[in-house]
Amino acid sequence: MAQDDKTQAKHFPCPNCGGQLKWDPSHVEMRCPYCDSLVPVPARTGYKVSGHDLESFLADHPKARGYGATMDRFACRQCGASVHMSTGRRDLTCPFCGTDFVLEATEVSPDVLQPEALLPFTVSRDKCVERFKKWIGSGFLVPGDLKKEGKLDRILGLYMPFFSFSLRADSDWTDAEGRNGKIANHYPDILVPGLTDIHLDLLMKVYPFNLDGLRPYDPQFLAGFGVMNAELPLKSLFTVARNNVEADQRDRCAAKVPGDGREELRVATRLSEETFKHVICPVWMGSFKYGRRAYAFLINGQTGAFYGETPVSRLKLWLLGGGAALLFLILLLLGRCG
Repeated sequence: MAQDDKTQAKHFPCPNCGGQLKWDPSHVEMRCPYCDSLVPVPARTGYKVSGHDLESFLADHPKARGYGATMDRFACRQCGASVHMSTGRRDLTCPFCGTDFVLEATEVSPDVLQPEALLPFTVSRDKCVERFKKWIGSGFLVPGDLKKEGKLDRILGLYMPFFSFSLRADSDWTDAEGRNGKIANHYPDILVPGLTDIHLDLLMKVYPFNLDGLRPYDPQFLAGFGVMNAELPLKSLFTVARNNVEADQRDRCAAKVPGDGREELRVATRLSEETFKHVICPVWMGSFKYGRRAYAFLINGQTGAFYGETPVSRLKLWLLGGGAALLFLILLLLGRCG
């Protein structure tokens, strides 16, 4: 892989056969798909995942929009092929020789931010397929032939962008009777997804993640998987965290106010010690085809939580609606007779 001014690609050869290693969730190690060799990701002993000071970072990087290489073109070191990176992706497979590699920014720019930590995939693709087969066709309103005709189209492992904010909140409150008080709380690890609403709605179906499993960022965990770039500016994401904290502080203050004083409660909150760290979390995204349409499903790559969209049988929906109408009519007649 040739190095560009702003990106450097890494790939991970097997020490036994030279094949390209990939992260294997079922073994929680790197695995060679050719000779089945397992290679652990070296532990970074003594390393602590630390956060950035939010104020100073925003001053230096006012347009920080997540992480990712900004390269549009690079050359494969194995075969020399010229490959273009698709928008929103940081890992690629060379379409000509199949070499796996990971792009990493070697120069910090205002719109690039490398993660401090990640949650590795621990749910394997095989487990996802097994879960999909158990789920497809279940449910009363789905078409009767869905289990037979619903064809699995694809399953793609993607790391999703999150930002974890930590801060201290000091609040002064005054109620309608003139009573007042103070409260102070520390809020560690407020996790905010870096996605727009159109993608966020689906992701929340398989939320949450357990941050106890965070590992220091290492590009080896990305081999064989994709990464989605953050879609929102850091400042906007902090606004979400701040609003959540201020709402929680107001609720805590209100709990200390007796009687009707809560209706005119005034709360002033000051935030300090604001830090953040960028983390990426694993999600399997898949689709299946039924008729002429594709339907999506998601699986949490850490917990295995599942959500899927399903087609609805018009016949069953009509029968259900007709049955409900009939039951209502019978109850209405019985009520009149009574």
